[in-house]
Amino acid sequence: AALLMATVHSALHLEAATAASPAAVLRRLNLSLLDRKETGTFVCLFYAHVDPEPRVLTYANAGIEPPVMVRGGAGWEVLDQGGLVLGVSADADYPEAQVRLNSGDRVLVFSDGLMDVEELTGSDAPPVGPEALVAAMNEGRAEVRESLRRVLAARGLTRPGPPPDDATLLLLQAY
Repeated sequence: AALLMATVHSALHLEAATAASPAAVLRRLNLSLLDRKETGTFVCLFYAHVDPEPRVLTYANAGIEPPVMVRGGAGWEVLDQGGLVLGVSADADYPEAQVRLNSGDRVLVFSDGLMDVEELTGSDAPPVGPEALVAAMNEGRAEVRESLRRVLAARGLTRPGPPPDDATLLLLQAY
């Protein structure tokens, strides 16, 4: 897995420097993985570009849980445009979408380990939707680091001991 991720990381940097859009980057990475001809090998990836002047986030998603965007003033939305994981089908499409960023807006990108806690631990608790993530991020409108800690705590991932699965998070805040 580490060798695959190193290869994808390198290919991502190359494609990002030459491709015109996040969707194009994902299409090229997908074909690159398929050229490796390793069955059962796939990659989930969210790729975005932020244009600071018009304050626009352009993104494409290859199998990552849909990110959650919390508006600075009020409200939230799921960034639900997405496609198949990379490395499965040459015909996969990676639709691109754009969202305007206002001061105080936050975008939380996360791996499936954040949402699969109940399934992996055998808990009887019902699955948690994006509402719980939004509530944790908005609680006291804390600094970014504290908001991430609150999201992890809301999912029970701050307890001592190893987590049941990976839980990778990225929180982008517009200023």
